[in-house]
Amino acid sequence: MTSPAAIDYQLIRSRRRSVAIHVRGAVVEVRAPHRVPLYWINQFVHEKAAWIEKRLAEEAARHQQRYCLIDGHSLPFLGELKTVHITTATRNRIALDENGLMLRVRDPSPACVMRLFQRWISTQAMDYLTPRTELMAERLQVRHQLSSVRMRHTRSKWGHCSQQGVVQFNPMIMLAPAAVADYLIAHEVSHLIHPNHSKAYWECVGRVCPDHREQRRWLRANEHCFQLRYE
Repeated sequence: MTSPAAIDYQLIRSRRRSVAIHVRGAVVEVRAPHRVPLYWINQFVHEKAAWIEKRLAEEAARHQQRYCLIDGHSLPFLGELKTVHITTATRNRIALDENGLMLRVRDPSPACVMRLFQRWISTQAMDYLTPRTELMAERLQVRHQLSSVRMRHTRSKWGHCSQQGVVQFNPMIMLAPAAVADYLIAHEVSHLIHPNHSKAYWECVGRVCPDHREQRRWLRANEHCFQLRYE
């Protein structure tokens, strides 16, 4: 049995009523009430050591499946794999063509390349998703309720629809197949009619995206791959 000291974890105390362990990436987080003594928490971690190690191994495997923003690697764009080419230049520029994804950068450091790519993919997503979102809203006869379409990089959500009619997308959906992006649009635009996930809501999604179950399963199974790594 692995000893408690072998598992490095972050302890977060709050007014919660129970102790819980969360594993995200390589981080083990233990959430516990203020009143629970540290020795009890260590014993709890000890008892859950096998489960924690299994989850850490699963997270490590998922990390390796993430696409790389590295010269010579492949990156999908609307589901079509493109070879990444990164070169140093006097001016930042990204171009996508039949030869691949060309990134010409002043600073080739991973963090700068990632920031440049995120700005570029946001522009691409805005140009691609906005007219398709407006068209979907017209098909569902709620174009008047759609106030704007926005892009935001997030770690846990692919889209959001506010009560004010603002539809927001994670621009990294541009790395998924076009059919998956269309499902996401249908998902969010349908919330302009049903601000919930009721049976009526899913029937609405199904009217404009008949294969939504298949696309939703694909996204859930592959979404971790789009958290790009560059190491």
